[in-house]
This record gives sequence, structure tokens and C-alpha cells, in this order.
Amino acid sequence: MRRMLERNGFRIIEASDGVEALEIFGRQHGEIDVVVLDFMMPRMSGDETLQRLKEIDPDVRVVLASGYSEHDATGLGLSGVAAFVMKPFTPQALLECVDTALTRR
Repeated sequence: MRRMLERNGFRIIEASDGVEALEIFGRQHGEIDVVVLDFMMPRMSGDETLQRLKEIDPDVRVVLASGYSEHDATGLGLSGVAAFVMKPFTPQALLECVDTALTRR
């Protein structure tokens, strides 16, 4: 995913889990346009990470990636995402979701 996004002109800041993502976002959220967040992550769930990201910046734009359907994932407390991509996804589907997130306000 990283290489594909970089090939399409995006600068990527990678985190290994939700805890690290929050540390990075807390320091650099002014430089981050979109967060791609997985529903299932080590050390901190996707829904908790999303809630904590929104505490730092209520306008954070998040693309949620999940093996669950969009209906199931948002029903589990992950509403408020800018775009959703169901795994497994194609590079084109991810790019479309990132573009959607970038254009949403």
C-alpha cells in the first residue's frame, strides 16, 4: 500500500499500530491530510484510534480499511470516516477513497 501511494505522488508517514499513529498524529497532524486506518490493529483498535484522532483534530480525514462490510464497520462505532474501502481492495479502489477523503469537508 505504501509503495502504491508513493508511486501516485503521496508522501507517507507509517505507523505500526494505533498507539504509534496517535503519537505521530499528535506531533504532525498539521502535515497530515488523510489517515488510512485499519479496523483491526495491534495495541489499540481502529475505533479507539479514530476517537482519539478526533480528539486531537475533529476534522481529521480518515479512510477506513476493513474486511467487514461498510455497514458492519460503521455499525461497530466507526462512523465519521471520510471514505471506506473493503479488504481485499485494488490499488484503484484505495486511490479513489483517498481522493474522496481529500475532497470531503
